[in-house]
Amino acid sequence: MGFRADIERVIANLPPTPERQTFLFSATVSPAIRQIARASLDKNHSFINTVSSEDSPVHAHIPQFATVLPSASEQVSHLANLIAHDQLSNPGKSKIIVFLNTTKMTQLVSNILIQLKSHLPVPTTRVYEIHSKKQQDARTRTSNAFREDNTGGVILVTSDVSARGVDYPGVTRVIQIGVPSSGEQYVHRVGRTGRGLASAIGRGDLVVLPFEQQFVSHELNSVPLQAVGVDEIQAEVSSMAESLAHNSPNAEALRRSRSLRGPRAFGADMVPRVEAIPTAAKKIVEEQSHEEIEGAFTAMLGFYAGRKDELRIRGSEIVDGCKEWISKGMDVSPPPLSQSFLTKIGLGQRGSPATSPRGGRERSFSHSKMGSSWGFGGRGRGESRSEENRSSRPKWQASGSSRPSRF
Repeated sequence: MGFRADIERVIANLPPTPERQTFLFSATVSPAIRQIARASLDKNHSFINTVSSEDSPVHAHIPQFATVLPSASEQVSHLANLIAHDQLSNPGKSKIIVFLNTTKMTQLVSNILIQLKSHLPVPTTRVYEIHSKKQQDARTRTSNAFREDNTGGVILVTSDVSARGVDYPGVTRVIQIGVPSSGEQYVHRVGRTGRGLASAIGRGDLVVLPFEQQFVSHELNSVPLQAVGVDEIQAEVSSMAESLAHNSPNAEALRRSRSLRGPRAFGADMVPRVEAIPTAAKKIVEEQSHEEIEGAFTAMLGFYAGRKDELRIRGSEIVDGCKEWISKGMDVSPPPLSQSFLTKIGLGQRGSPATSPRGGRERSFSHSKMGSSWGFGGRGRGESRSEENRSSRPKWQASGSSRPSRF
């Protein structure tokens, strides 16, 4: 997690072996950990594995699903539908963690969900936010509040500061927006769910944009992921809302979590409210601060710039994918990107200036930190990828129709 240089500096100030005896403990043994072991332990060190070869990892027991969005325009509404799906699946017990890859994205999504919660099955949903920009004491207070919150509708929106070393009993679902930094980090995130649940084991959902799908196919090929479509989740949400609205056995538990009284009051607004989630999500996205969107977009470029190998795509495709997110997902025209800025973050390409994708609202961004108006052209609404890329894309991901049972 970035501490290797610190570890090496500490070791350099300690006596060498055999004067020094060193023990290394790790929950996982990744290639990076093996490198630390070789550098810090005696050459003849012993390796003790405390997990039986017959035991499967904890995350293998958790139902896990992945959605490759047909378009970035469906990211927010699909996230909201996944939250609604959990609240309806776990009436009165829903406790969700939403992982984002950057602080800026965490802040943006947290603001959106706070404004969107009135359209959820539990309109009194509490939204907590944790990321590295918050002071440690504030993060600790938020962490404890989320841990102790049993109101039946609670969401923690967080960066990877919550991925390891924290225990949140009762989490019913972990939702990951965008690919994680590594396959190992994916496993750590999923491991936050299912702990201490008496009658359930939790669930994991991964939501990725079209340009991120190669990560799922290659970096998570050993994970028991099942493909699930946007329309399928929305249909399940509508079906469960209809069932609960007609006073099913779970209705009373959900009603208590909403502080409502009477089956008529409960059923009157449930179905139309959840079915209006896509429309409400679009309106709320349009109301977001353009400064926050610009910050999230820039952070997004920086995050993916270091993951070209895992994504198995060119730098220009990453730029196009991020531009599609801001133009279609946030309905805002992307700011111009200078060649020097793209080169600095590892996404520079030779070429000529291109215009921004169509389909976004024209907004005035301050681009001083991005340089002049040189940039890559993204796709507008109705425009498609190159024939080469389109032909290599699985049909079920492009059309949202028939799909395999798992990746």
